[in-house]
Amino acid sequence: MTERTTSFRITQKQAVAAAMLASARKLPVPIHVILILAVVVIAAALLLPGRGNGLIYDVLIPLLIGMIVLVILVQYVYLPWKVRQHHRQAASFRDEITLSWDDGRFRLNGERGSIDFAWTDFHRWTENDELLLFYHSELLFHAVPKAALEESQLSDILKQVAEAGLKKR
Repeated sequence: MTERTTSFRITQKQAVAAAMLASARKLPVPIHVILILAVVVIAAALLLPGRGNGLIYDVLIPLLIGMIVLVILVQYVYLPWKVRQHHRQAASFRDEITLSWDDGRFRLNGERGSIDFAWTDFHRWTENDELLLFYHSELLFHAVPKAALEESQLSDILKQVAEAGLKKR
């Protein structure tokens, strides 16, 4: 049987990756699609005839360029900077966490406290190459680094998620 316990610390890099994954998942369309669409619209506006239309050149293009710059600054500069700042300030981020689970429960224990939830208490879940995120709500989640899990443990957790009927975000 698979050992259903592991321990880990959330590194600054993992905290940033979790925040970026969570924030990107809140948009109805992925960030890269928004950026590509904006660049395509700008390129089409510049290449199409009818440059005399001041509205397109005086308003639309600067607005789209501003949107691209703003999205890049918020998602790839401000958010990582803010998460790194929080990681440095909050000692609990650096504590070792013990994750344990069974067929019905998900538990995190650390020196500052513990949580114990039924798998069905989670709202949704998501993943990338590095992390699993388990959401209590649209804004609150727990991150579990995949590097802390053996392959059989990862498979077991994903089995628990599927059995609980959690939607993947």
